[in-house]
Amino acid sequence: MGRPVRPRGSLDEVGTTACSEIDAACYVRPSVETVARLWDSHGWEACVERWAWLGRSAIERMAADGRRVLRARAGEAPTRNVRRKTTVEQEEAICAMAMAQGVHRASMAHGLRSTFVYRLLRERGVTEMPRLSTEERLRLNTASMAAARAARWANHFNSERTAA
Repeated sequence: MGRPVRPRGSLDEVGTTACSEIDAACYVRPSVETVARLWDSHGWEACVERWAWLGRSAIERMAADGRRVLRARAGEAPTRNVRRKTTVEQEEAICAMAMAQGVHRASMAHGLRSTFVYRLLRERGVTEMPRLSTEERLRLNTASMAAARAARWANHFNSERTAA
């Protein structure tokens, strides 16, 4: 008589192997708001105990992001760091451009790092970061390839002229 076949675990949406429904329900990544509420009411120990597989630094980051989201939903103004060189009006313009044209373009246009633009968006409660559409990415890719082709051709043409 052969051994019984052991069923394989299925992969859930985050790519971890779940052997049962209970395991899949236990290892669900919490929302940042949930982490912030538990941290503020019961302390960091409760968060680390509840979501031990995430690690303390990840939980700290989630709690900070959750507090920003909760403040933005409550209508509070984002907290500003005294070391910032930008004004509130500049930050609003940066966020508006990032939402319309993407984070990279906003950071390049204003001469800032993209991490600063991401921080501004998180402080305003944006959880889904803006991205370019597929059509816009395709158009930009085609335009940059055409510009590179023209530059190569001009370089090749100039090198032939100087050699002759």
